[in-house]
Amino acid sequence: IPSYVNSEDVSEAERGLREGLKKTGLVEGQDYTIAMLNAQGDMATLNGMVDSAVTANADLLLTISTQALQSSVQRSRGTPIVFTMVANPFAAGVGTTEAKHLPNVTGAYGANDVRRMMPIIRQLLPNARKLGTLFVPTEVNSVYSYELLAEAAGAAKYELVSAPVNAGTDVLDATQSLCDQHLDAICLSNSNLTGATFPSIAQSANKAKVPIFAFLGSTATQGAVAVLTRDYYDMGVDSASLAARVMRGEQPATIPFHQSTASKLYLNKASARAVGLELPDELLKAADQVFEK
Repeated sequence: IPSYVNSEDVSEAERGLREGLKKTGLVEGQDYTIAMLNAQGDMATLNGMVDSAVTANADLLLTISTQALQSSVQRSRGTPIVFTMVANPFAAGVGTTEAKHLPNVTGAYGANDVRRMMPIIRQLLPNARKLGTLFVPTEVNSVYSYELLAEAAGAAKYELVSAPVNAGTDVLDATQSLCDQHLDAICLSNSNLTGATFPSIAQSANKAKVPIFAFLGSTATQGAVAVLTRDYYDMGVDSASLAARVMRGEQPATIPFHQSTASKLYLNKASARAVGLELPDELLKAADQVFEK
């Protein structure tokens, strides 16, 4: 199982894959063995891990993240691939429709539910007009997530101010630059880079009293006020069911991609208080989980 970064969201996806395989009736150690590989955010390491897995004659690559999928496709030499934790496999170049895709690839995907986030921001900040975000031009998944956010923000009559970042060292200055533009809130579209450097984003935003709304579950305990995340555990389970079909002899070419639509709403009372917001009871009751600190 190659993955690009190490995060709580990746761990949830991995847990979904492992437990999902068990739910299909396959037994680890008897029907299959798993090697978990994590590149810690380094593409050269990721490519090397995929090469090693292919050289070791892995029968199946279960990829977590868009980067891991793309690396595996480029280097797999036809080894079957089942992906998870991917926002848009079509933008990643592995298919044109759910049924028409590379013959050795299938998997489960799901993008940020950005439209559902807009009324949450409106409920907490009824007078808000300007939102800020960061995105990573070199990450296909980040560009796609940003485009979705821009469309949803425009439809909700928000002005969206964006700042591109290309390295972890860019993040703090870019966040500060955004906050200097009199934002009402940051609505952070997903990327591996901003997910890995989120504590720096939160530190800068909290100092400026700018609330953060985000889409990665791990940010809910790191400074975000409200997080609307795809359920990466469920997505992992969905991918595991597809992987089991491949392991039992089906060809990935005949298995359509599966769109996972389940999301979870996380709220953090301490993060809200830090930026002067009170979370209403109605929203708290709607949350899947509420954090106190």
